[in-house]
Amino acid sequence: MPPTRKEEVEMDLSELEAVTQRLLQQSLNYNEEEAAIITRVLLYAQMRGNSQGVIKLVTGGVPASDASTHTDIEVEHETKVSARLHGHGTAGMLVLHRATSMAIQKAREHGLSIVATHGTSSGTGAIGFYARSVADNGLVGIILSQSPELMAPHGSYEPIFGTNPFAFGIPRDDTSTPIVLDMATSAYAWYALKEARAAGQPIPPDVAYDAEGHPTRDPSAALSGALRVFDRSHKGSHIALMVELLAGGLTGADVEEKWQRENWGNLVVAIDPEVLGQGLAQFTAKVEAVVRRVEGAKPLSGATVQERGDGSAQLRTGGDVRGPSLPGSRSEAEAATVAGRGRIRVERSVYENLMKEVASF
Repeated sequence: MPPTRKEEVEMDLSELEAVTQRLLQQSLNYNEEEAAIITRVLLYAQMRGNSQGVIKLVTGGVPASDASTHTDIEVEHETKVSARLHGHGTAGMLVLHRATSMAIQKAREHGLSIVATHGTSSGTGAIGFYARSVADNGLVGIILSQSPELMAPHGSYEPIFGTNPFAFGIPRDDTSTPIVLDMATSAYAWYALKEARAAGQPIPPDVAYDAEGHPTRDPSAALSGALRVFDRSHKGSHIALMVELLAGGLTGADVEEKWQRENWGNLVVAIDPEVLGQGLAQFTAKVEAVVRRVEGAKPLSGATVQERGDGSAQLRTGGDVRGPSLPGSRSEAEAATVAGRGRIRVERSVYENLMKEVASF
């Protein structure tokens, strides 16, 4: 499959926000408050170049809200420090937003919390958004998210796991944005496959199999086959397994026939540093000390770690030397640039489909 140059359209950030909100309300039937929540999650991803952005609006990633069959999110079980929510088919972003809000409140009151969700069958978007929300409240956040059969365990080509992402949010001092690690355990994002197919682009090598277990760069073949784990080894596969057990098994979600049963799970943990006997200021001082050490670490001489298109890395000799970086530092810089300019890039086919939807109203 020959390489295809990615085409993008630049538009006002405010225009994309308005279009997103309008589509959610007028095309997908969400009320104003719900649409505002989903818009924030989608634009968080879009501003950071994350594949969990507005492509979801034109690929069925955000389900329509059906008021005639709508059941409110149910709190099935609750204690002072925990809760389990049943989404009853509500959009995953709304359910995980509710769970995160509950986790923050409980951790503020009692020092820590754990909130589980199940009963959803749509994506939660970039889970770094929720980890960032926890960290913005001076708490440590851990988010795990299960999804249907998309990725094969190492040594197989049969899809068993979802992309099974996990995210950490670590608060910093008052002058710095939180550290957010948000990563899938797959070698490539599911919605990046859809974006590549829509754009007529090949995917990177060594990230997916077709339905017969052959390596493929064709996104359509990969969508019918399986993604690989991020490090192409048993270690990544075992991490995906742990996410499956905790975000799936522990939450009450299904772990078999997940596409058919439409019962996917998420887990949110929030921790107040004071629950372990030290205040937030003491903790963030140690965070800053570690950050200084990492950012000031001696770079490899004459070599640079260069990221591949699939998010993995390889060591290259020669050229400019780039030292260690923090998780999310590049995406945060990109988001700051977008916010400062008030302009944002959207893949052309996604943009055209968005505009076609808006014109149909």
